[in-house]
Amino acid sequence: MNGTARVLSRRRGGAVVVAALLLGLGAAGSARAAEPPIGSTVPLPPAAPCLLLRIAPVQPLWPYSSGPYVLQHASAYAGAYGILLLEDGMGVGAAAGTCSTGSGNQEIRYGMSVDVVQGGSTIPVAVDLQAGEDPLPIPPLDPASTATIKFSVHKTTCVVLSSAQVEICNPPTELSSGSYVALVKPRGSYASASYDRTVFTVADNGVAGDWEAAKVTSLSLSSLLNDTGATFTAHGYAVANGASSRPQVETISQSETFAVYEDDFASPVVAWTGLPDSQSPAKAGVATPAGLEWPHVAGTRDGATFWYSVKLPTIVRDAVTRCASRPDTCYPLPFRATGGWKLFNGNYDDPISGHPDSGKTVVGNNQKYAFDFAPDANNNNVGEIGQDILAARSGIVVDEQTAETGNSWATGPTVDYLFATAHLPPSGYTGVGNFVVLRQIDGSYGVYWHFMPNTITVGVGDYVKRGAVLGHDGYSGNASTPHLHFDVRGNWDVAYPPPGSNTEYPTIPVRFQDANHPGGCWLPRVGQPMASNNG
Repeated sequence: MNGTARVLSRRRGGAVVVAALLLGLGAAGSARAAEPPIGSTVPLPPAAPCLLLRIAPVQPLWPYSSGPYVLQHASAYAGAYGILLLEDGMGVGAAAGTCSTGSGNQEIRYGMSVDVVQGGSTIPVAVDLQAGEDPLPIPPLDPASTATIKFSVHKTTCVVLSSAQVEICNPPTELSSGSYVALVKPRGSYASASYDRTVFTVADNGVAGDWEAAKVTSLSLSSLLNDTGATFTAHGYAVANGASSRPQVETISQSETFAVYEDDFASPVVAWTGLPDSQSPAKAGVATPAGLEWPHVAGTRDGATFWYSVKLPTIVRDAVTRCASRPDTCYPLPFRATGGWKLFNGNYDDPISGHPDSGKTVVGNNQKYAFDFAPDANNNNVGEIGQDILAARSGIVVDEQTAETGNSWATGPTVDYLFATAHLPPSGYTGVGNFVVLRQIDGSYGVYWHFMPNTITVGVGDYVKRGAVLGHDGYSGNASTPHLHFDVRGNWDVAYPPPGSNTEYPTIPVRFQDANHPGGCWLPRVGQPMASNNG
């Protein structure tokens, strides 16, 4: 027999994936592939196939799972014109057919090569994918263009000398080939879910093991699914008779109650951030923490089952109080109970004194929902320097300025040192002073301004819990007297301040809780007493 001899070995996912290509290549070109003519169908396999191409829906894969894996008929994913409607995270696998596998010391193997072609570029996926091996991922593709999944099945006949652990094999011969036209859209494009609530009070509340209940109330399905009656399934901590199943993970269906905790299935170490984590889709089937893992809808088409991932809503876990109307309360006051704090300027509509409404709603310095808090222990309406500024909400430090010493107030600040009040002359400084910006769990940005120079205690990248000391109040930047300017914004430009960028995003409304308003949902007004319960 003219063939090759080799030492027997076993491989996980022995399809010999060209991993470097999969990691290094994205969408190849933007030319839209020609659609098949109306009336064309998904090509059928041969009458007596030896190896069958299957679609692997989004599911736990190696190294996070050792299987068994779900493999589904390609026809279940065929939409209009026979195009396969797929999503990122899906893969391809092989199922055994009905052909002979040999007898005695003769062994017949069937392998499959798979390539994906888009925009004139060919991306190898597998060269020897065999039945029972791990599914292999479809590479990232341009969702605006169709691609072609090409496959061929080959046969290799070997004589196995088991005593010597050697096999002698003939060169492989091709048995059949075929292709599918596919459109690969971003995960969650075909289905999304709504919860009965998305705001929870389980984070930063100091209660170990605290949880609150939620459920999926409705599904929104893409019209491409043709109303196939798809049903929702996910994994989570089921709730029955007021008790959570944790640590036991159970199947959660639509309208079934599940428990939301401070941590999450998606990237538990950084779950509080709400930020996407590159490993979350592979570990938990979701891009951001949502209280559930591996959410999907299942339906049937052409007598076969399909799965699609479900996009879950963004949830907030660190509310102080849920309010009858928005916004919910996520903030205690950003300072301690000591220091005689007052509100010097409130929102734009404060009856006594408020920030102006510039009318800028996209970008620009619109501080209409900002607050100027000042320590005033001796009640002379002049701010005092050096009081602790506390985080009103947890977040990641995304930006800060720490060492500015100048004051840009046109007439200079008035400063109360408790033992003497000073009126400082203008300094000629034109900067914005010292500040800290935290990115919060819901994607908003908490901004703290006018710190004393070199008193900021946190750095960019730090995770800061509610109540942590950020620094000391001062009068750096545009400040008439020592105080804390606090506001919340929908975005933040890390190139700020000038000369990097002078873009400031608008403020958004917030509410507070203090000792006088334990129920939260409080909008502070100038003249009202401040009774912080933070820190």
